[in-house]
Amino acid sequence: MSTGLYHPTRNTRNIAYIREENDGHFSIKSISRGDVGVHILNRTAKDIFDLCDGDTEINHIYRRVLQMNAEVSLPQIKNDIDVTLKNLTALEVIEWKDDRTPFAQPQAAPRQDLGDGLGMRLFVETDLRRTADYLKSIGMPSRRSQLDVHVLGTFYLSPYCSPMEYGAVSIRTRLFQFYESLWLLEDAATIVGLAGFRSPIVGMDIEETAVANLAILCLRPGIPANIAAAFLSRSSAGCPAWLINKTITKIRAIVHADTRFCTAGTEELLLAGGYRLEAVFERESLSGAAAKYHSFHC
Repeated sequence: MSTGLYHPTRNTRNIAYIREENDGHFSIKSISRGDVGVHILNRTAKDIFDLCDGDTEINHIYRRVLQMNAEVSLPQIKNDIDVTLKNLTALEVIEWKDDRTPFAQPQAAPRQDLGDGLGMRLFVETDLRRTADYLKSIGMPSRRSQLDVHVLGTFYLSPYCSPMEYGAVSIRTRLFQFYESLWLLEDAATIVGLAGFRSPIVGMDIEETAVANLAILCLRPGIPANIAAAFLSRSSAGCPAWLINKTITKIRAIVHADTRFCTAGTEELLLAGGYRLEAVFERESLSGAAAKYHSFHC
């Protein structure tokens, strides 16, 4: 991000409330964002928000926060502040003096053509409501005991994920925390599929490589097999773009026998999409019974 004379200021006209919660965090409500406009701030994020007074320039914010957190390096401080200010800008709870913002306005991601009128692109914030409506239409978020495969077509959810993580608020939170990329499969302007890849939680000073995980895959019935495989392989090849200073060496999917969260044909699709069977292992399922898991990587 380039820096110049950028002055963030609190947009009080669009703040329904900001309040301290019991755990010491703060919640802030954006009026314009409706039911997905609540954001949680930790103490440092609240300090950054308080510095958005219209007079304090962004370079001065860097230095002020560095003074409060002397044990953290300046590059890390800058990165954290940039992410926080970008999130607050997207929420429309801060604005920028003279409309000079260091952040690009959100635009639709470039579409990749897959044939038969179908295309794919990376999810961006402006897709939030359509994506949430699509997931709701296929039964998520839900704790339902059995998925309707006639409605879903192909569906996979990692055993390390919960259906409840795919409501509108949860998707938006993960988007701004940069740990899951979502790819949309579209027929014209209609979403007909989705793939999500989640990065591991790794420290900046440990490994230089990392493994990303297939978190969710859902495809409408009738998607041609070659297009479904291309959608999966292309989205995994571009994942995860946000993992700074890391090289992704492996994309992993763990398929389990629980038909609530994995429909028939998912393993075949993974193989067609360029994944290879890595291992078969057993572990205790949520119900307490032993379950077999097939681990794939590409």
